[in-house]
Amino acid sequence: MRHLVATGIVKFSIEAESPRDAIAELKARIDRRRHEHHNPDIGMSLVEALDAGTLDFMVLDENQRPICGEFDGRFYSRVDDELVRHFYRNMPNTSDFGGVRHLDND
Repeated sequence: MRHLVATGIVKFSIEAESPRDAIAELKARIDRRRHEHHNPDIGMSLVEALDAGTLDFMVLDENQRPICGEFDGRFYSRVDDELVRHFYRNMPNTSDFGGVRHLDND
């Protein structure tokens, strides 16, 4: 199943069994990015934010409404308005929260 995972910088479409697995897969892809010379989908700023522990993840439904997420390293199976505000408050001002990056299976 495909899941839409937002980092606050960009949204990624990821194939995974569950939303939690989609977050784990995106974190693994970001971690692997550090060893790649160039990756058009995952920038080094995501690697740096993951390393610093400041990268949050929100999984969105097909209408792009939040359904769950990981904030400050803790997984939430449901997100309330407070967590959504936290997510958007910590988003960089340069984010357009625009296009979706489709990550294929490795």
